[in-house]
Amino acid sequence: MGRILPMEIDEQFFVGVLLIFLMINWDLPQSSIYSWMVVFSILMYLVPIIWGLFRWIPITKKQNSLMSIGIGVGIGIAYLWLYDYLKVSIPMASVYGAPAFAQSKFIGMAVFGVLVAAIEVMFFFRSLLQWVAYKGGWSVNQFSVSALWIIIAAVFTIFHATTAGISDQFAWLAIFIFGLIQVAEVLIFQELLPAIATHVYINSKSVGLIDAITTGGLMSSSWIIIAGVIGVILVLNRKKLGLHLA
Repeated sequence: MGRILPMEIDEQFFVGVLLIFLMINWDLPQSSIYSWMVVFSILMYLVPIIWGLFRWIPITKKQNSLMSIGIGVGIGIAYLWLYDYLKVSIPMASVYGAPAFAQSKFIGMAVFGVLVAAIEVMFFFRSLLQWVAYKGGWSVNQFSVSALWIIIAAVFTIFHATTAGISDQFAWLAIFIFGLIQVAEVLIFQELLPAIATHVYINSKSVGLIDAITTGGLMSSSWIIIAGVIGVILVLNRKKLGLHLA
């Protein structure tokens, strides 16, 4: 029986190609970091499939996807309340490392609000999470609290704190808690979609993308809206086919 081509590799290639094209309108050092994240995520994704080491948690189970997105957004709203409750003195956009958006403000919002959020979830909360779990002997097939949570949340915190140059202890705490929430979402739902929805909501809120959408600020960039609608339609209607290799 032939090997089955990894079902999500095309999504990861698409994210990588899209990021390359958007780099020209985005902060180059930041975009380089996320480009390498995509590269490592692809390599880390392929190795256990090729050698049969373990199964990946899927991006989506394709059942009740809208419910998964709704749950993720709800968790994001709850986290915003927690962020305000902690009285972090640093704006959320700075905490999560928003870069300078080069020539296009709206492209920058879309990249950081949506694309970067998806990349971070796939890298930190699937690729890194499952590799560390595999090496440490932790199970990710069921919800269980372990040192794995602390490790992944700590790495996520250090990444954001160093890229943004954060010294505020409450900001560190807020990022760490967000990392724990993301780990919990992935392990509880056994898919990435709720975690991606939460992350997209938080990033989009922090850079003003949600406000721009709700107030009609993006209407001046109609091609972005058209591209987004087309993208959503393609993703929702695309049929997954298992391609067999010799």
